[in-house]
Amino acid sequence: MDNETEEISKIDTRYEFFRLPNSSQEKNLLESISDRGIDTPLYGIKDNNHIFILLDGFKRLRAAKKLGINIVPIKELGTSEQNGIIELLRIANAKSLHILEQVKLVNELHMAHHMTVRSIAQKLERSAAWVSVRIGIENEFSKKVWDAAFAGKFPATNVIYTLRQFRRLNNESKKNIDEFVDAVSGRKLVHRDIELLANGWFNGNEEMRKQIKAGDLGWTIENLKKNNSADDDKSLSENEKRVIKDLEITQKYMIRVINRLPYVQVYSNQYIKKVLFFANGILEKEKKLTEVLLKIKGN
Repeated sequence: MDNETEEISKIDTRYEFFRLPNSSQEKNLLESISDRGIDTPLYGIKDNNHIFILLDGFKRLRAAKKLGINIVPIKELGTSEQNGIIELLRIANAKSLHILEQVKLVNELHMAHHMTVRSIAQKLERSAAWVSVRIGIENEFSKKVWDAAFAGKFPATNVIYTLRQFRRLNNESKKNIDEFVDAVSGRKLVHRDIELLANGWFNGNEEMRKQIKAGDLGWTIENLKKNNSADDDKSLSENEKRVIKDLEITQKYMIRVINRLPYVQVYSNQYIKKVLFFANGILEKEKKLTEVLLKIKGN
């Protein structure tokens, strides 16, 4: 369809909190639009009353409002909300939708539009596992976590690669995760600092959790960094430091595989062949590794 235009006052933004904010991107976009105007249309669909429902372009819309632009270019993605969401997800690779955005949109198809896992998978040309994982993630966290992420108060990356790690591997309760998110949200912390605080919160003692709740996060982060630094372990031999570093790397990549493997769309037999090759090698060594670790634990 050819691009049209629409008054921003008439655009329906009901899906605004299905899309993650990004302050740095919005700042750059504001400067770009101020110089050149809006050169990429806002994408959505029109309902039966010809109201334009926005699905993609919320950053451009917010920039337009700040700059006093009243008319914006639009382009329809389909003839219904369901079709529009499907089309947006189909072009997700090009538009780089975050997995949390995929989760919200897939669940909208499943819950609001009553589509089955199989029908969503067929429409998106994805596997049923890809769809099921995203439907499942919705229920892993409380509304508090989702609201914090989509309000830009808690990094979305930390939801998937930090909170989800503790939720799945440590079986942390939603209540404990909510308390952590409450303690660190809105503090403009970087991904690595939130990882440090999460390790202190979920793996530390009650005193550590009290420190984080108290709000002096800068001091707490610096102390956690010192405690995690191999350079401060003066009593360790070089060989002991290397072993600890190897264990740290092993844990890191185990968690990465656990978190990422379910999201990979299987495209070819070659992919399956390679995954099975490495999986068999890892499983063969699992028993020996377990024996060695249990021996150390028993000392």
